[in-house]
Amino acid sequence: MIKKIYDQTFESIIKNISSYVDLFLLDGIICFNQLNLSTEEQLKLMDLLSKFINFQISGTPHTEDHRHTFNRHKEPISPQDLFIEWHIENIHKETPETIACWNMTTCLTKSGAGDTVFVNMENFYAKIPEQWRIFLKDIKIKSTVKTDNNGKFLFDNDLSKTAEQSVVIVHPVTNQLVLRIPIYDDEYIVSSYQNKNLNKNDLTMMEDIKKYIKTNIADNKNIKERIIWKQGDLVVVDLFKMAHAVYGGFSAGDRILHRIWGYYNV
Repeated sequence: MIKKIYDQTFESIIKNISSYVDLFLLDGIICFNQLNLSTEEQLKLMDLLSKFINFQISGTPHTEDHRHTFNRHKEPISPQDLFIEWHIENIHKETPETIACWNMTTCLTKSGAGDTVFVNMENFYAKIPEQWRIFLKDIKIKSTVKTDNNGKFLFDNDLSKTAEQSVVIVHPVTNQLVLRIPIYDDEYIVSSYQNKNLNKNDLTMMEDIKKYIKTNIADNKNIKERIIWKQGDLVVVDLFKMAHAVYGGFSAGDRILHRIWGYYNV
């Protein structure tokens, strides 16, 4: 379970901001229980964090009610199934927005519904076999998805103009290695290994890695890093390294958050 920070106020957080910066850089996420910040306070908090962590705020606060995701689903999604599938944020973008501040202003979900789950891909990469870590450093992929103006994912069949991306990236602030690869293998193609086509052994190893990711993330119903939301909760999360997904079991209007994006200065 993601450890929530209790009994804080906007003023107490500002006073102790350096300790929260350290926690954010270590864990990739900080979660304040029922902080109940105004949008103005939320923006001020992100502005202060940006000066310590070296990121820029992208745009203005956005109200997220998940209406586009509801439109994508033909049937209601149960609390045991994913409403928003596993993903690493904006992996297809050259300069991705990857720092998010989520202010849960409305939360009418029942217990066990609408939870957000996370996997720290910095830790995940560090724990896989050394042979895989070495191999992945030289793997490049092309993303088969892009997003429209509403953030909806679209599959792109023409990859001729799509740039290659490394999947092991140095974190722009912590300098640790992060595995930034789509969780689902239909969202990318493996385009090269050491700038060459993959041979039979390379392809076999890549398939083993894909299966490992599928088993331990995509199909894993026992992910421990989880937020059980309450109204007023505020989360700041480093989505450069935190893969995440959202479970269903709620209706339109039950779960509304104010979101502020930031991107690292790299």
